Amino acid sequence: MRVIYFFAICFVFRCSSSIDLCKQHKTCHNCIRDANKCVWCDSHKFNDTKCKSAAEQLENWCPNTIINPKSVVKVITNNDFSSERGKVIHMKPQQIQINIRPGDVIDFDFSFRKAQNYPVDLYFLLDGSASMASVKNEIVKQTESIYQMMKSMTDNVYLGMGSFVDKNLLPFTNVLNSTNTYSFRNRLKLINDPEAFKKTINDTAFGYNYDEQEGTLDALAQVIVCKEQIGWREESRKIILVFTGASFHAASDGIFGGVVEPYDGKCYLENDVYSKETVMDYPSVGIINKLASEDEKIIIFAIDEEAKNIYKSLTNFITGSKVTKYGGDLIANMLKTVYEEISQNLKLKVNMDAEHRKNFEFFFNPDCYNAYRQYEDCEVVHYEEKHFTGTIKLLSYIETDSVKMDIVFEGIKEKIELDISIIKRCDCKREENSTSCNYHGSLYCGICECEENKYYGDSCQCQNTTSALNPSDEATCIAPGSNSTCHNRGSCKCGMCKCRNGYKGKFCECSDHSCERGADNELCSGPLRGVCDCGKCNCKSGWTGSVCDCSTSKAECLSNDQTLCSNRGVCICGRCKCNDISDWDVRTKEQPDCQLSCPQDNQDPSSCRHRQCINIEPIVLCHLNSDDCQPVDNLNITVIKNLTMVQAEGDWYHCSRVIVDVGCYTKFLYRYSKDKYEIEIVMDKNVDCIEANYIRGFICLFTLIFIGVGTLIAWKYWTDRRDRLEYEKLFQQVNETETENVLFVPPLHSYRNPSYQGHL
Repeated sequence: MRVIYFFAICFVFRCSSSIDLCKQHKTCHNCIRDANKCVWCDSHKFNDTKCKSAAEQLENWCPNTIINPKSVVKVITNNDFSSERGKVIHMKPQQIQINIRPGDVIDFDFSFRKAQNYPVDLYFLLDGSASMASVKNEIVKQTESIYQMMKSMTDNVYLGMGSFVDKNLLPFTNVLNSTNTYSFRNRLKLINDPEAFKKTINDTAFGYNYDEQEGTLDALAQVIVCKEQIGWREESRKIILVFTGASFHAASDGIFGGVVEPYDGKCYLENDVYSKETVMDYPSVGIINKLASEDEKIIIFAIDEEAKNIYKSLTNFITGSKVTKYGGDLIANMLKTVYEEISQNLKLKVNMDAEHRKNFEFFFNPDCYNAYRQYEDCEVVHYEEKHFTGTIKLLSYIETDSVKMDIVFEGIKEKIELDISIIKRCDCKREENSTSCNYHGSLYCGICECEENKYYGDSCQCQNTTSALNPSDEATCIAPGSNSTCHNRGSCKCGMCKCRNGYKGKFCECSDHSCERGADNELCSGPLRGVCDCGKCNCKSGWTGSVCDCSTSKAECLSNDQTLCSNRGVCICGRCKCNDISDWDVRTKEQPDCQLSCPQDNQDPSSCRHRQCINIEPIVLCHLNSDDCQPVDNLNITVIKNLTMVQAEGDWYHCSRVIVDVGCYTKFLYRYSKDKYEIEIVMDKNVDCIEANYIRGFICLFTLIFIGVGTLIAWKYWTDRRDRLEYEKLFQQVNETETENVLFVPPLHSYRNPSYQGHL
């Protein structure tokens, strides 16, 4: 649903754009040349727009004839199909005349039918490098089968053969002046003699080059352009079969051998040998495509697997070229498959000057123009007639009267000529000395063409009385920089604009309703503030601005002390625009006259004053300790000695016990200036450190006590440890020197009875 809605919007937008564009045209010729499909009213006395879009409702619009040229197709030459040699016709009609107007779409029909036994010119271009010897041998073996295979498709087959290696230059070869290194040799002109073809290939000697790439494009260019030497026939399907196993040199590679002259697309065969190989650079891929397309030659690259991707990329840039693989005894089958694809699949081309391609669009049904391989409808079976419908659209107007272009089927040098004429003039009757033109001019397409240098005007009603060239009714009524007469707000009468109600000015450029709107969406903010004059508001006394919405009164900007915006802002349009609040200020409640107050003053005034002291404190400390403090806007600070409370009388606020250091304090006073936005600060340079002295005395006393107690504890610990060590040493010595006492008699004795038989 959204998609449908989107396209609907686009359609409506396009139609509306077309309608607007059509209305700007003042002559019939310009009207019908517009690609938006405009129509012209052939009526003289006509108050409406004479040029309109054909998409508009045109009923009851034009009282006379509506000029709307139609595009037409006319067949000029339409000879029937023919297979007669020398008069072969594949396509009909052969010539079509198309008259088309810009923006129009028109169809034309044409047909195609294969001619029976259409001649085929098959030229074998063989890589002459030694690595291709096996391929040469296979071609020799299969010459008869190749020829018979082609004869089964058409009884008119010519065979030719040539070979190539590379330029006979360093670094492309390492043996100069060798007959085995060459860019191209035409060894056999196209003839109907398979035995001569076989013998030529068999007798071809192989050469060699130094680098990997071959001079393939050098040889291919000569085969294409040397029509007489190669033997190309006018009526034939021209096929070049390139056998190679390596990559190719292209334009700019010749610089490595000192060759810088670009190849110019001409034939340079002398005695069937390319004579400019050491003079001209390799051809570009683009020029190969151009040469092959001009003569409808089909190029088939038969390569091995290693070079497949390289030549596959090359075929993307050469129209009608193909790539396939060769392999042993399959050369004849490969050629048959490729030829059947070429002859049975149709592909259309449109040849025209590149400068006109942006002006035309083409469509074909069936679509064999873009990618015919994707559609079975582009295949032709046997000799059936294939019908096509071509559609051509002229996108925009072009100055040329006619454009020539050709429709070509790829591989067949035959064409349908399209002679396209551009409809650019209206077919109107001319009425000389018309009464509608006051007998002073001719009426043509509803417009008076007045006698030159004598009369002008839409009815030749205005007479030129000056010696200069006659003024134009349109030119004198068109403002500089505009393209509309009287800004489309009036009519031009004898070189002067006659404006409709509500407009005025020389070119009707002024409108009573063209000014900006202000309050309540009223012009110039209402009649009490200003009036609209030619698009600009003229403000009344007391008002200014583009829409007179800016009051010049300053009454609402005066504060109670009659200062303007409390000296901290400017009065704009009767209202104060206050300056930004400084970082040091804790007051955030701003009045219309830019007066500041603390939001908490009514509840706890001391709270706001305390916060202001905290906010200023870093600034005071900086000025107390340094002479290089960062300046602060709207702040005035004074440093004095011995600040007393007497100085705090009036509207000064006292900030005490400002910490300077541990136990050291200072104090300062502040007040807000009355005549300007500023805070005044008076600070005491002296620092009160009495508390710090007490703290230091206490610290010293505590330190002495701590040291004394610590000393006693250390002494006690040391003496106890010393006594313990002495005791342990004595005890050890006693244990080491202990001996038996000879005077000691033990109290117990044991005796043994020898006659006792029992156990103890």
